[in-house]
Amino acid sequence: MNINKISDILEYQSQTFSLDKAVTGKREDKSTYSYSTEELRQMVNRFSTGLLKRGLKKGDKISLISYNNRPEWNISDLGMLQIGVINVSVYPNISPEDYIYIFNNAKVKYCIVGYGDLLEKVLKAQPYVNSLEKIFTFDEPAICKDINGNTIESWNSLLEKEVNMKLLEDAANCVYPEDLATIIYTSGTTGVPKGVTLSNRNIVSNVKAISETMLLEKGDRALSYLPICHGFERTFVYCYLYKSIEVYYALNMETVGESLNEVHPHIITVVPRVLEKFYEKIIFSVQKSGRFRRALFYWAERISSEFDFNKKFSLWYRIKIRIAGILVYSKIKQKFGGSLKVAGTGASACPTKLIKFFCTAGIPVREGYGLTETSAVLSVNHIPSSQAMLGTVGIVLPNFDVKISDCEGIYQNGEGEILVRGESLTKGYYNDPVSTAEAFNEDGWLLTGDIGKLVKNDFGYEFIKLTDRKKELLKSSNGKYLSPAAIENRLKENFFISQVMALGEQRKFVSALIVPEFNILRDWFLKSDKDNKDDKEIINLSSVREKFQNIVDEANKHLSRHEQIRKFVLLHRSWGVETGELTPTLKLKRKNIEKKYAYLIEQMYHTGIPGS
Repeated sequence: MNINKISDILEYQSQTFSLDKAVTGKREDKSTYSYSTEELRQMVNRFSTGLLKRGLKKGDKISLISYNNRPEWNISDLGMLQIGVINVSVYPNISPEDYIYIFNNAKVKYCIVGYGDLLEKVLKAQPYVNSLEKIFTFDEPAICKDINGNTIESWNSLLEKEVNMKLLEDAANCVYPEDLATIIYTSGTTGVPKGVTLSNRNIVSNVKAISETMLLEKGDRALSYLPICHGFERTFVYCYLYKSIEVYYALNMETVGESLNEVHPHIITVVPRVLEKFYEKIIFSVQKSGRFRRALFYWAERISSEFDFNKKFSLWYRIKIRIAGILVYSKIKQKFGGSLKVAGTGASACPTKLIKFFCTAGIPVREGYGLTETSAVLSVNHIPSSQAMLGTVGIVLPNFDVKISDCEGIYQNGEGEILVRGESLTKGYYNDPVSTAEAFNEDGWLLTGDIGKLVKNDFGYEFIKLTDRKKELLKSSNGKYLSPAAIENRLKENFFISQVMALGEQRKFVSALIVPEFNILRDWFLKSDKDNKDDKEIINLSSVREKFQNIVDEANKHLSRHEQIRKFVLLHRSWGVETGELTPTLKLKRKNIEKKYAYLIEQMYHTGIPGS
């Protein structure tokens, strides 16, 4: 069977390798529930029929909003797409104002929400959205009526008891590969959200291309916990369904560790920050252990620093790896369930130190790259080591063409903005012709805004190496261009640092705002000072400022002179989505951060205090 539409994927699974547990969810009491391939198909058909009987038709929009991934999301999504109803994906942790903008921009007709404060957020937006007719909840509604006096119904009410195959087939036959399947609103570091339009063909071609890189068996297990509303995780879930891989959803981010030990997955997708947190927990545990265990761990960690995908290791090194695997790494591998064949990571740069550490521990981390505009994935490091390269984001998938623009005078030779075209590429932004025109050049290439170059490994494979974001380049007062990402990534290799933002636009030198990793810092600090102090007090201690000065000095050794950090400020509060410093995909909102800490920044440049 050749799939042309997203809704074909489930039928393809049914024909090629039907599963007893196609998707498995977790309730709030931590009990699990599953749907087989055939049960999932039946539920999808019941949902499609329910929508059709309520009068929904091709081109109508429904918004799905949930804090957690769940089978009901898959049923709703596939049920909508089967009859041409467009899925408007919305992040749960955005403001009511963003809901208002998105719902009005897309003309959302129905909204289905999960637990927590999501219903309240949507109800706040409803008076300002004329198109929004009905609100449903995946869970039992906590509120009976919406602001118009209409009953807020459970999601179950959309499931028709009997499938009307004639009605369903007539609607499904009017849906085509080129039809719009979804609008995914990108979070954006500035301005209002932009709705990326993706067709069935866009996403299906990407699913097929990614699936070719997944060297997994039918019936293998995937653990999913990253927000499925985001293109990255959503496309991977489609891949799992296409490859007949069992999908297990964690209840939330806090329960991922439990789920790893319950599911024993063969594949997971992670953002680098999750790997960093996992590593920090390991370090935190090691620091509390005895001297022998600490020495053993740090010996094993030093071995990992020599790792490279394409390196031919000596017999002595292989022996050391074997010993470290038995004594140290086997325990770490078990924390990931013990069965991982690959951990895919993306969304932001993953420190090379982390990839080396986890790969040496038998957890094959592979970094990839993409944008919502590319149906999520553009390039990926493959599982075979000959097709992976440290410091890169992988080999371009066959459904894309990539070239590097010539930006002479700004970047190094061979480096420039990454341009893309291909079958999985969006045609533009919904109801936004200005942004669409700005996103493409005259020849139809997407301007990604990412700076990079193409490099080859010893086996002749070509990889994308990212070096910066075009819009985030800093220009110092002496005219030199600076890459804040390169500076920040160098600092974040030290696990005493949780978050960092480099500054230097039209300044005489580079400075940085630094949020420490307080769990590790507090443990280090308490070894020499037993007094209980809060985070604000800790960062103002001379011993702590001296510690971070040493960290900055070490990072500066690996930076060119004009990139080196001359001054920094320590902050006692982390940056978050709700507080406005981060996008839902955890990118820095630089202007917001600069505005929020303007006084400290100016004080730093004029008085030079090293910590605050």
